[in-house]
Amino acid sequence: MRKMLLLGLVAVATVLLLIGLVPLSSIVSASATQWTGLDQPVGVAIGDYNNDGLNEIAFTEAAAGNVFVYKSDGVTIIKQWIGLNYPHYVAIGDYNNDGLNDIAFSETGAGNVFVYKSDGITVIKQWTGLNGSCGVAIGDYNNDDLNDIALTESLAGRVTVYKSDGVTVIKQWTDLYSPIAVAIGDYDNDGLNDIAIVENAYGRNMVIVYKSDGVTVIRQWTGLSNPGGPAIGDYDNDGLNDLAFPEFYAGQVTVYSSDGTIIKQFNGLNAPNGVAIGDYNNDGLNDFAFVETYGGKVTVYYQTRPVGGIWIPVDKLSLLAPYIGLVSTILVATVATAIYVKRRKKKQ
Repeated sequence: MRKMLLLGLVAVATVLLLIGLVPLSSIVSASATQWTGLDQPVGVAIGDYNNDGLNEIAFTEAAAGNVFVYKSDGVTIIKQWIGLNYPHYVAIGDYNNDGLNDIAFSETGAGNVFVYKSDGITVIKQWTGLNGSCGVAIGDYNNDDLNDIALTESLAGRVTVYKSDGVTVIKQWTDLYSPIAVAIGDYDNDGLNDIAIVENAYGRNMVIVYKSDGVTVIRQWTGLSNPGGPAIGDYDNDGLNDLAFPEFYAGQVTVYSSDGTIIKQFNGLNAPNGVAIGDYNNDGLNDFAFVETYGGKVTVYYQTRPVGGIWIPVDKLSLLAPYIGLVSTILVATVATAIYVKRRKKKQ
């Protein structure tokens, strides 16, 4: 009977090994695609710009006045805007809620923000005369299932969230210290979107995350070294969103989990400015992109599954049900058989 129990336990252990529970926190990064020789890139975004079911990457080249959108091969340019006046940050998302993604970017030197359809020609909305137009984000800020847009005016000290009509103001923060960037997403993983605002001024270099009421502070970081454009998303592919932001003068980019723990930090960078989280290479795992302004580079790090086992995000643990059932069946059958054999031997 002992041999039979041992065989049963071996079978159970084998199934657990195949399930691969241990690698859940073992996602690793591998350098993938990089653009070099750029003229002061600033902002970057990952999303399905042309609505073909595959994500692309968009980034700005501020000093050259360009905005590019590349396919995931890193070579094919889908769309390019040229002759702009210092384009800064960029966002991809369904601004007008028609089921198709759009692209928004700021033109800091001219005080403009544009939202284009994916044809790159049709302007859905344009704001002009802004005082230091800089950050832009598209997302459902007020959690009504319709996307909104957030804009920062660094010189005016304002951050404004508009409905998709571009007129109705949902929320506005004033008297801020040079707000330069913004991100919308569910940072604390409660099912409701939040907003992250970056203030970049002497004595007030900080990143603060608010709930959608615009008052309740979820988390804030102070005393930073010129923080730049943030991103909210599932960096480590564990089913929970994280927050990443660069520090320009410190030469580093840090990724934090929702409890404020550092997940990853990139150091020794040349003036990092914007970051993005998204599945750029369309393999089902989120990747990570960041910009080095003075280094003239945009880099995408691919996330890869660890070797061996089946990687399962924490929000997909229900997928383990068949395996757990199999383990239970093996264990119960083994014990029942052992008991039956023991009783037969006693009767004999």
